[in-house]
Amino acid sequence: MKFPHRNLLLTATLFAFLCVPMPAFATLDSLAVNIDDATTEYQAYSDDASIFMTASDIASVFETEYTHNTEKNEISYVIGKTLFGKKEAVLTIDSNTIVVNGKKVVLDAAPVLSDDEVLVPMNAVTAIWNASFGYNSDALYIHTDGSEIIVPLTPKVFVEKQSVTIGEKSSVIRYIRIPESSKLKADVVLANNHIGTTEKLDDLAVRTSAKAAINGGFFQSFDSTKAQEPYGILIKDGKLVHSDNTGSTLGFTQDGNVKLDMIQTIINIKIGNAAYTASLMNHSPAANSDSIALFTSAYGDTLSSTGTALVVQNGVVSTISESKTVNIPEDGCVVLFTGKKAKDVENLQKNDTVSYSVSYVTANHAKADWSDVQTAIGAGPVLVNNGKVVCNPVKEGFTDETSFQIAVARSAIGITEDGTILLVGGVKCSAEELAAIMIELGAVQAIAMDSGSSSGLYSVTEEPVAAPMKAISNALIFK
Repeated sequence: MKFPHRNLLLTATLFAFLCVPMPAFATLDSLAVNIDDATTEYQAYSDDASIFMTASDIASVFETEYTHNTEKNEISYVIGKTLFGKKEAVLTIDSNTIVVNGKKVVLDAAPVLSDDEVLVPMNAVTAIWNASFGYNSDALYIHTDGSEIIVPLTPKVFVEKQSVTIGEKSSVIRYIRIPESSKLKADVVLANNHIGTTEKLDDLAVRTSAKAAINGGFFQSFDSTKAQEPYGILIKDGKLVHSDNTGSTLGFTQDGNVKLDMIQTIINIKIGNAAYTASLMNHSPAANSDSIALFTSAYGDTLSSTGTALVVQNGVVSTISESKTVNIPEDGCVVLFTGKKAKDVENLQKNDTVSYSVSYVTANHAKADWSDVQTAIGAGPVLVNNGKVVCNPVKEGFTDETSFQIAVARSAIGITEDGTILLVGGVKCSAEELAAIMIELGAVQAIAMDSGSSSGLYSVTEEPVAAPMKAISNALIFK
């Protein structure tokens, strides 16, 4: 392509380079190149820290002489000629210091040799020609006159349509795709920021600035006189905020890796010299059960339950109460003993020191290292594992197997081989049909979320993709 107000000084050497096929840079992401607001056939390359173009392509863009001295491991550009000689920029491969008209300039990265081509960091373009540049995950933008560049925003989430097979029929579904390159982080959000209430999915997503959201796990929604508590494991900011050991759990580590397993929690509590194990975290024990449950401020400000409650503040027992309602300290917790377990409180007293720890085991009681998991949401059953359909609600502890066999609106979260997140919601099918759909979409791992009138999706790019018919207890968002 031609650029106005430039002198054509391409040497035969440059044209020889331009005839060399474009090398493949396996470790770098490839981006399109836009120059002076026009698309081109050039390519740029990014390693997440810096962005590069080949030395020969840069010479072509700025219509200048370019030489590569392989003996000195140097490249040079002629940037002007005078009566006293030529002005040039000299770059040394693997050195981030270049010389422009005799002056040293330090770049953010060094030129590198790859597949017999030299890759030059774009800061060199600014240092040599005073050009401006900017880039996003899709393209590099260059203004050869140095004028300001407004880089277009790139979408982080995509609402897609695809024809899938449901039973014996072909249907078009809408789902959300979140590429790994979007770098969005998963986060569990509780309705109204605490356990036991509900909130509309779109309201929850908007107040948390989510780019995408899907309804979370199952919750108690049949008895309006009881708290609408979730089931399953919830981990937020690396801390367990809910557990009743139902179903399977999808976890996201700090570095973006995904874990999917039927794990259970072990909550060890030490009160004074006595040791206990809680079976529940922020979940009310069943009526007339013999249980120990731990409640934190994630549950809310107060706890109403039958039993003996130890209110813990600043690491010590502040109150031992048998009243139906106790306050949950912001800087503490409540340990609730019900049924026959209440007898364990007889030897405990105020000012006893209290501490607790959380660990995880698999369904086979083998130790599970989830210490690096920052976000996790429990539901189930697992639909896809290692690219194969696996759908066994009974194995995961669900007693009403028939509810998974009927066609209702269902939601699922899937992960593809390249790390893309797939969010599906509002698709009327059985659990096994949902597993087959996730396979069709490319998932190698997938888990079902809550279904029926709770099933729904949200995307910041448009109206809710599949709006739930009712408010929900928790959600998984990406932002």
